[in-house]
Amino acid sequence: MAITGSMTYKGLTISAAYLRVMDANTHTNDSTDDNGDAVKTLNSNIRVRVYVDAAAKAAAANVYIDEFYYTFTPTADADSKNILEQAYVHLKTLAAYNEMTDI
Repeated sequence: MAITGSMTYKGLTISAAYLRVMDANTHTNDSTDDNGDAVKTLNSNIRVRVYVDAAAKAAAANVYIDEFYYTFTPTADADSKNILEQAYVHLKTLAAYNEMTDI
């Protein structure tokens, strides 16, 4: 799983950038709501690597352009996508990646 497409990185356009989620970790946080009631919130942290293109990733997986970290709120319903799929859906909601496609 990955997404690919054009992106700008430090002023340079990468026409076939390849983004791969390397880690997706989910955890809960205990807090209180406005009424003082205890609530749990679900969060996911993801680590994403950016490669010049899919061929560059295939040739040398540890040679990448940059690595980014994001946090999002996943869903945990019975019919929810798995956490990795949700991570890619989240990435495509971000302006920098919203034109990218799944591969």
